[in-house]
Amino acid sequence: MSSIPFPNLDPYETLEAYKDSSPIEIKKQYRKLCLKYHPDKVVNGSDELKEESKMQFEKISFAYYVLQDDGRKKHYDEYKDFEFDRLEDDSEFNWKDYFDVIKGEKITEEVIEKDKKNYQNSDEERQDILKEFLYLKGNFLDLFENIPHLEFSKNEEERIYNLVSEIIENEEINKDDESIAGFDKYKKTRKSRIRHKLRQMRKEAKEAEELMEKLKQKDQTNSKKRKIEGEDDLKQIIMARQSNRLDNLISKLEAKYVKTPKSSKRSRKTRKVSTK
Repeated sequence: MSSIPFPNLDPYETLEAYKDSSPIEIKKQYRKLCLKYHPDKVVNGSDELKEESKMQFEKISFAYYVLQDDGRKKHYDEYKDFEFDRLEDDSEFNWKDYFDVIKGEKITEEVIEKDKKNYQNSDEERQDILKEFLYLKGNFLDLFENIPHLEFSKNEEERIYNLVSEIIENEEINKDDESIAGFDKYKKTRKSRIRHKLRQMRKEAKEAEELMEKLKQKDQTNSKKRKIEGEDDLKQIIMARQSNRLDNLISKLEAKYVKTPKSSKRSRKTRKVSTK
């Protein structure tokens, strides 16, 4: 096994996550930090800044590789090391090969839209919804805050509602799991919850418009620099109130950054997590 690149790295600290963070939360943190430290972001920066960004990007990818897999995550939680050759699936794993295949892609609106198109209605989205639904104990509306590319609307609520119902009908979730009870509560008040959510969104949109108008009026007597700062402040407020929009801007498939190398002696097994 090749030398481990960051033997003293704390993957939770690196991803700004916690031991009890859900798989979706970990993925969101990974995607957010990838965008922040992606080498393309500092293409015109100094050599020192480029090297620092590249190093941080590799640490983020390394941390996500550890935490996104149940077996590796449990191993790290127990042993606090990265000697994954103890795991049957990871024997003969080569860290050098792993970093040799890390690749980046410029993040543009076209890339994000392509990612959204490929992600929605995919098996990856379905599995993300299933895992997060279990973690959220059936709090249906919270899915719209945590699932990538998912913005609340009547049509999207209908799509995800039908998907969750199908998952339950197919008995992909144990019938005694508390998430089903949580979903049953949502079904009883579904219409009123939808109306409340839409009213809340309209209210936030109106507040954002009013704040933008105030900033424009104030900026008429201020410098151009202050105008830019004011608009940045507004962006921060909107992003804080509607965190899912931030995720929609930064979401991208981890496959765009990391391709896991195969073992030199045998193919790697795919770990399937039972939800029953």
